[in-house]
Amino acid sequence: MSSGGKPLAGHGVTAFRLEVNKLLGLNKFLKNALVGNISHVDTPAKLGDLSGNRFEIVLRNVAAPEEQVLAACEQLQVRLLRSRAEVAPEVAEQAEGGRGAQVAEQAEGGGMGSPCIVSHVAVELRSRDGGGTAVDLTSRGFVNYFGLQRFGTAAAPTHSIGLAILKSDWAKAVDLIMCPRDGEKPEAEKARALFAKNKDAHAALRMMPVWMNVERTILEGYKRHGKSGHHNALQGVARNMRLMYVHAYQSYVWNAMVSERFKLFGTEQAVEGDLVLIGGAEESAVEDAAAVGVADDSPDTPEGGWTARHPKQVRVLTAEEAVTCSLSDVVLPMPGISVTYPTNAIGELYRERLKADGLDLDNLKHSVKDYSLQGDYRKIVGRPEDCEWDMLAYRSDKANLQLTDRDRLSGLSEDYIRSAAMSGGEDEPEQKALRLRFTLRSSQYATMCIRELLKGHMENATLGPGAQNSSVSAQTVTTAVQDEPAPPTVPPSDDAAAVSQ
Repeated sequence: MSSGGKPLAGHGVTAFRLEVNKLLGLNKFLKNALVGNISHVDTPAKLGDLSGNRFEIVLRNVAAPEEQVLAACEQLQVRLLRSRAEVAPEVAEQAEGGRGAQVAEQAEGGGMGSPCIVSHVAVELRSRDGGGTAVDLTSRGFVNYFGLQRFGTAAAPTHSIGLAILKSDWAKAVDLIMCPRDGEKPEAEKARALFAKNKDAHAALRMMPVWMNVERTILEGYKRHGKSGHHNALQGVARNMRLMYVHAYQSYVWNAMVSERFKLFGTEQAVEGDLVLIGGAEESAVEDAAAVGVADDSPDTPEGGWTARHPKQVRVLTAEEAVTCSLSDVVLPMPGISVTYPTNAIGELYRERLKADGLDLDNLKHSVKDYSLQGDYRKIVGRPEDCEWDMLAYRSDKANLQLTDRDRLSGLSEDYIRSAAMSGGEDEPEQKALRLRFTLRSSQYATMCIRELLKGHMENATLGPGAQNSSVSAQTVTTAVQDEPAPPTVPPSDDAAAVSQ
């Protein structure tokens, strides 16, 4: 949800032995949050309980004629969605002759000239209460990439820091965290530059803003342990943050491997050597990097690192099984010592990928227990559920175009939103917005889903800078992925791969 272009989120949380009046009393002091809708429950909320997220996203300043937008959304067979990925020449050669892969020329709209996979996505439509049309993608899906949020936009991506940690290159890991970056406050820039120049932790600490917690913790570590105390300085950083870097590297590798999986074997079906979860187990509902794929000492964690709440077992598909297996059941591992790798060509590509980064797939145990990767599994296809959309006219860019939970609790209706959207900007021209609503499972990224929806349905619609209430950064739909830095190894071109089953 959003308000005035700012994202809002509603969360259900539990509190133990706290009185209702005390919780409600927090509203007197909270500026950017509201506590309410309180009830008693039998069990507390725990890490991993989340089953998914409901997204309500507004894309403003849609310049295409409304009938064109509607026609695009109502196509039973959407336009081709293309995916282009940079790969090593030898991998590209394999892909060109690979089973099920359809290699096309450079995608329409310019960009880099690397190969791309072409696939059709059939979109079923259903009527919703006699009005609007809901796009039902439950029988299709999108490539379940980790989104840009996982890797950051700084000069030193989080996965690069994670790789340095896994290689025990503590000095490099710290340097990557502390290196100067664009767009920061002047005092932070000066502190970083000073430390980069002469490693004077004392002077840099005096200049570093108080809100730069990670950087200040590292500088405090150097004060205590000296200029050569790289490991000790890093270990002072909160465990969850350190493991976030490691998990980012696992995500980086996974993104690379899912790209190669679709290059080599196409987007139509499972193939021999693919992996599926046993017993109907779902993916981890845990998004926290400290809880997924890294050794944990919590009481309910058995030997091997998997929590009792989320045991994981997979099996390798035979050629006969692959024919009848849905692509949406296929998983790929995040690298670790407790996972099974595909027995087809993708398994060897994992080994080559880690070797190129200076790691050994067969020896991922680390001298620091926190960094011994256990691994995890992630489905290669994500499926949005309960997809809905509608068009809305508005005048003011500051107008709220959708109801928040607070609005609904206050009894406001859609009529209020539509009226407010056309008021307060009488001198401004009427504009159109597209409102999208869909549900994703935990750890699936709305940005990855929206890339595919936009690229497939509204190739000619134009979005104003910063107009939409999501983290997708785009000037036009046709260049959405060019304008947003793609997640590492996610096709850095106009489109993300579409999945047809």
